[in-house]
Amino acid sequence: MDLISHGLLGLVFGRGFNLSKPYRIMLIISCVIPDIDSISILAGFEEFFQYHRGPTHSFVGMLLIPLAISVVYAGYKRLPAQKFLLILSICLCGTFSHIFLDLITPWSTAFLWPFSDEGISFDITSIFDPIFFATLFLAFLFMKYKNVKKHIIMVFVIILISTNFGVRYYEKGAAIDTVKEVNDNIVMSMPTVRPDRWQVAVKVVGENGFTYKIYNVDSVHNKILSTTTVESFFTDYNLVEPPIDSPEKAVAYSQRDDKVKAFIEKAHLPAVTVTVDDGMWHLFWFDAFTSYGGMSSGMNVTVGIDGTLTMSFSVYEF
Repeated sequence: MDLISHGLLGLVFGRGFNLSKPYRIMLIISCVIPDIDSISILAGFEEFFQYHRGPTHSFVGMLLIPLAISVVYAGYKRLPAQKFLLILSICLCGTFSHIFLDLITPWSTAFLWPFSDEGISFDITSIFDPIFFATLFLAFLFMKYKNVKKHIIMVFVIILISTNFGVRYYEKGAAIDTVKEVNDNIVMSMPTVRPDRWQVAVKVVGENGFTYKIYNVDSVHNKILSTTTVESFFTDYNLVEPPIDSPEKAVAYSQRDDKVKAFIEKAHLPAVTVTVDDGMWHLFWFDAFTSYGGMSSGMNVTVGIDGTLTMSFSVYEF
């Protein structure tokens, strides 16, 4: 979920439960602080893909971050044990809400770190959910009135948010069933900002690679609105050593780099194009789900015959 929505959640629930100002601040901080790893974007998108939603979004982070916040605050204020436990509970609720909301979006989260680096995502809603955001924003505005009953607003907020996610889960199943009527080789479904619009992908394996067919589905009317075809070759080869003298080797060798591996792991439908120029292999790794209108964002990788690797994150026109 986007950072502003996380902050709004802490603000609205803090007011709804009538927490004092210091406790509301602790809740808001704990709701947004797992995204401190987003600072990696200052080093470029390559680093961002490698480090975002890593340890600070794991179940270990979900426990240690609230503990650290509570110890620092309670120690600074010299609070008794009872109030320390209250602050710890508030901060645990904040970080838990952040990680839960991130898990139901498409960007994978390393929830099982340090035992596993595998990313987990349940693909129920988009990174920015307009219904979720609008519900919290309106609740925040209404709660500013002095005579309003904040606990009643909280009940409506919880009902609307739960209904929104429930509808999205149901519509995801409806979108998958719609595509199954024409093709049963479904590999993944992806939410959009609209609960009635879904992308459902089918993978067709060929001799030299594979093709993704991505269906844009109206789940309410059980209708396929459009289909996008994305071809990818040479993605399933084992690691090799230089000299890099074939596209297969270039693709395999590029996966040695941690930034490339991180991008591939974050991509839901990893695909690659390969060209050669003056003895240099030019690869473009991208997520097929982002390929519309002849353009996609992804990782440019240049591989030399001697194994030299250079890379940059950019937008590519097919």
